[in-house]
Amino acid sequence: MTIIFKTKIIQIKRLNRGEKVGYNSTFNVKKPMTIGILPAGYSDGIDIRLSNKSFVTIDGKECKIVGR
Repeated sequence: MTIIFKTKIIQIKRLNRGEKVGYNSTFNVKKPMTIGILPAGYSDGIDIRLSNKSFVTIDGKECKIVGR
């Protein structure tokens, strides 16, 4: 499934090991990481089944979707 639309990163967060991300804490951070928050969700056509399994492209680089 491919969904194409444009958006901008609205927030950048630095996370530490053990922190959780997403509704119902569906993603557990295993090592320190930086994530970008995108203003996109289910109402924009993002299927819940893509949570923690798919990617977005930012400046030509694939970035994993984490959390819901």
